[in-house]
Amino acid sequence: MILGVIGWWYGRGLRLFVGWLGRRLATTADLFSLGLMLRTLFSPFRQIGDEPSDKTGFELWLERATSRFFSRFVGFLVRTIMIIIGSIILILQLVASIAAFLIYLTVPWWWAIIIGVLIWL
Repeated sequence: MILGVIGWWYGRGLRLFVGWLGRRLATTADLFSLGLMLRTLFSPFRQIGDEPSDKTGFELWLERATSRFFSRFVGFLVRTIMIIIGSIILILQLVASIAAFLIYLTVPWWWAIIIGVLIWL
């Protein structure tokens, strides 16, 4: 009975636990869309300035260029902040996942340690 539990714990149970940890990390990365944020880092945040204008020529070009620059700058700032926050959370979750994995590996032996300490006392 005990060998069956230990066999499952370090066999199928371990594979299920590692799969669950991997899915949690993937979900966090997907939540912050880190890959998409990096690919679109310099894309406009919100495209403004496309409304009709009375201006023509250089004034119109300058107004739209300024608007596009500002929109891309805001987009860069917002995405950079989100990438930093998402990366910090992903790193913290990775550290917690490694700790959980190490705890998972040792849990079946806690009973032996507790019994050993009780016998020693």
